[in-house]
Amino acid sequence: MSLRPLLSLAALAVLSLVASAQDLPKVAPGEKAPEIKVDSFVKGSPWTKFSEKGIYVVEFWATWCGPCRDSIPHLTKLAKEYKGKVNFTGFSVWEQGDDIKGTVQKFVTSMGDQMDYNVALDSKEGHMASAWMEASEQMGIPAAFIVKGGVVQWIGHPMSMDEPLKQVVDGTFDLAAFRKSYAEEIATQRKQMAAQKEVGEGIKQANELYAKGDKAAAAKIFTDLKAKHPDMSDDLGVSQIMMLSEDDAAGALAVVDQMVAGGVDSVRTAGIASFNLARAQKADLALKTVEKILAASKDPIAHYYTGLSLISLGKADRAVTLYQDLLKRIDAKEPMAGFDESNIANFRTAVNNQLAAAQRAAEKAAAPASAPPVRS
Repeated sequence: MSLRPLLSLAALAVLSLVASAQDLPKVAPGEKAPEIKVDSFVKGSPWTKFSEKGIYVVEFWATWCGPCRDSIPHLTKLAKEYKGKVNFTGFSVWEQGDDIKGTVQKFVTSMGDQMDYNVALDSKEGHMASAWMEASEQMGIPAAFIVKGGVVQWIGHPMSMDEPLKQVVDGTFDLAAFRKSYAEEIATQRKQMAAQKEVGEGIKQANELYAKGDKAAAAKIFTDLKAKHPDMSDDLGVSQIMMLSEDDAAGALAVVDQMVAGGVDSVRTAGIASFNLARAQKADLALKTVEKILAASKDPIAHYYTGLSLISLGKADRAVTLYQDLLKRIDAKEPMAGFDESNIANFRTAVNNQLAAAQRAAEKAAAPASAPPVRS
């Protein structure tokens, strides 16, 4: 066998590895973990260096993030389960306000034993958010990184961390396989972001054309974008409805009809459209959209949004009836698309909260107006 074919095969192998690395973000499974640089620790034992064989959970959260708050007790449960084996630290990022440290400290104190692991505040320069979250192309929080021996093993949502963490601790985690799946996930995410950018630019162009009176060209942009990105057609429908609501109520309702006649996701997005219309003070169009949704579907999430619309439209009494009926359906364990025992409780809480808001709004609307003060 000649040497040249061997060299060619070796070169191809190297190029393949380089291509694989280029497909991944700077921070990815199998790569060295970034440095830890923080403003301060607000709870637990401060640390900034990964030990040679240590296992760490580096988690990112914020005080304003509802899903982050929901995941905190679960992280505490895992921290207790792996006490002495895994270092758990939550890093607060993307906070807002003049007294960020005070806000974080107050939040951590209020959580008490529910947040029973190390907690640190990102540096003033935002190093943790930049070097970890942005460098790994993680677009939202909460997000967790499992690190072993200074090398990133796993990246994902902390509520999905149980099994990979167990495997990392046991030494059975398949890093190569996860690295491959992470590359595929990132590739999909990048395509989605590119599509979102194209759609966003298209919507902007359509609105500009519509404002100039070229309604046919604006309509064509929406038609073309829906054909090219069918998975985003519902979101495009909402934008089209809002554009048409300026002077073409019939056209807007035609789009509503298309969405209401679609699947569950389309009906739910129509519910969002009704709320957007109500907030934009397009009262007549918003109410007609609500009526179409209620007549066509009993989907719980669509009804949830139409309830928000009714409150905004000053029809809180109808929202009260809608939410009470929704609670009865939940209590009767009526099958509902997208819900099971793992998430129905949270939805019930959300419905209860909106019921209370609707009841307050209805009571306020029914209360007699107070007489203006009389000056002597």
